[in-house]
Amino acid sequence: MNSIAHVSETTTTVTVNRADWEAILNRLDDRQDREAIAQSEIILSDYCVTYTADETRRTVLDGVRKLIQGDLVTRVLRAQMEDLLDIK
Repeated sequence: MNSIAHVSETTTTVTVNRADWEAILNRLDDRQDREAIAQSEIILSDYCVTYTADETRRTVLDGVRKLIQGDLVTRVLRAQMEDLLDIK
């Protein structure tokens, strides 16, 4: 994706090939993912939580139950992070 040739252009739109468009979206997603990871590393470095064995088992089992019920992995992990960081 070093150079993107537009197919057509008007005063309000630019048309590009689908492959170029998908490459643009993938690069944007990658950048947003990297920024989110960097931000979470900054936030998480401020927290140090020690769980007892029972708390660890309960947290894991709650997540597994939600996954079995059909929840998305990202939602389960996000909920666990919110609980860990005590944010909503």
